[in-house]
Amino acid sequence: MKTRALRDAIDTYNELLLIHQLNLELLTTLELTLLSIKEFCIKNNIPFGNSKIASLIGQVNSLLDEISRTDEFLHEDKSDADFTEPSTVKNISY
Repeated sequence: MKTRALRDAIDTYNELLLIHQLNLELLTTLELTLLSIKEFCIKNNIPFGNSKIASLIGQVNSLLDEISRTDEFLHEDKSDADFTEPSTVKNISY
């Protein structure tokens, strides 16, 4: 019984890690898409100003920063050598 509970807990943990990684990838893709739209607007003299896109870029950056801070807090007892995968979070701002 204990081994099944432990296996279920490990499976749940692995599913949460996968969801976390997918969320990071989704946010990073959204950020890059929004920045491409912003760059297109600037390049083609389309008024950008304080548009909804600018607001969304700020929100995505805030979410990525929050996730990054949470990741650092959760893993503060481990050195960088303990992690096998490089971080995929990149903040790009204009």
